[in-house]
Amino acid sequence: SGTPDLIVQVISKLLEDLVARNDQLPLVPAQVTPFHSSRPPAITVRNYLEDRILKYAGCSEETVILALIYIDQVVQFNPEFVINSLNVHRLLITAIMLAS
Repeated sequence: SGTPDLIVQVISKLLEDLVARNDQLPLVPAQVTPFHSSRPPAITVRNYLEDRILKYAGCSEETVILALIYIDQVVQFNPEFVINSLNVHRLLITAIMLAS
């Protein structure tokens, strides 16, 4: 199956809302991981998902949903890992690659 716009909208909104909330928290140096960039990318999560990942990787709806499940698993098994604007893009592309 394809990747309906609704799935992209919902997942993007979910991640963007999560990032907006978590960006209010202080960044603890012990929580910085290789997924963290030095500054947030200029591209939104939705544009990154639509214009970069889906455009060039051609992911299915199932792949995108499975990627979201993987992201949820990261947080469940690593409660100290906080998804924010410094790591959401790298986390998303990694989850997509694993789900593919």
